[in-house]
Amino acid sequence: MKRTLRVLPDAEAELQSAAMWYEKKRRGLGIEFVAVVDRAFQSVLENPEACPVWRPDRPYRQRLLKRFPYVVFSKLTRQPSKSLQWRTRSDALVIG
Repeated sequence: MKRTLRVLPDAEAELQSAAMWYEKKRRGLGIEFVAVVDRAFQSVLENPEACPVWRPDRPYRQRLLKRFPYVVFSKLTRQPSKSLQWRTRSDALVIG
């Protein structure tokens, strides 16, 4: 079965906001950020079990982004889609 990706609306808004912030810091950095996020999403889709469990009492797995202080959270569902959330590593609140 082919997996599909569903990014929650709040996570999508945070992704766009972060990309714009990085782009303002340095031209091209926002594009690099989006590319890193896309690679993380692809990695989660290809092998979700490779991501460590976030907390034993939660059904989410985490994927740290390389170079950027964000985490992608994923949750496998019985439906043919995945719910992905993310947050900054320093932020205690889940975005999305």
